[in-house]
Amino acid sequence: MHVLFAVDGHNHCVGNAPIAVRLNGGVNVFQWESKSVIPRRLGTGDPVDYNVVGYFGDWPISAFALFSDTGYTIASAWGDTRLAMKADVVSGGNSRGTGTLGTFYPSLLKNNYFNEANIQTPMNYMNIYPYIQIQPRRDLAFMARVDVLWRQNIHDSFYQPPGVPLIPGNANTKRLLGEALNLQSESQAAPNLDVNAAVVRFLAQGFLQAAGGHDITRTGLWVIFNF
Repeated sequence: MHVLFAVDGHNHCVGNAPIAVRLNGGVNVFQWESKSVIPRRLGTGDPVDYNVVGYFGDWPISAFALFSDTGYTIASAWGDTRLAMKADVVSGGNSRGTGTLGTFYPSLLKNNYFNEANIQTPMNYMNIYPYIQIQPRRDLAFMARVDVLWRQNIHDSFYQPPGVPLIPGNANTKRLLGEALNLQSESQAAPNLDVNAAVVRFLAQGFLQAAGGHDITRTGLWVIFNF
């Protein structure tokens, strides 16, 4: 299984730079090109496109990632209700160990990118992620989210933090991964004290279910003191 290591960022990409990667005791240098495209946005959103091409040794590289977060805040509604949707596509490769390197690997992983359960790394997936946020006060917010996930490449795996394939990519040809239901609250109890809570229910379907996966529930409470 081939995994591409690239340099990316939340608001920018570094392009046309040779990258040195240590592999099997040696240093391999490959040239890659990265492009970040910022489209016209409705409401608020992030740069949505990272494209990486080049070579790693004798292997060609072709990987990409697209991220979007678009929404609308109803200022006249109670709690400044925000209705929004995330939609991502992140490329996968294959499980044969040959051909083009296609699995996009974010260099600075944020394992709670999807939710606080931290059960998936953002590699080889597509998703639709509608959510609602209500903020009745400046120091208090509530969120409800539904994340539907698929594999981008049915020949690649489902990855757990910090980028470990959980199941062989060729275990079955199902694309659907499942759904994550997420309830979360964030509050600033004091100027230097944050209290956050979350409940996540992941429903395993398709690829994961056929491989023996099952539903899980995760709950969490975080008390953060800021110096």
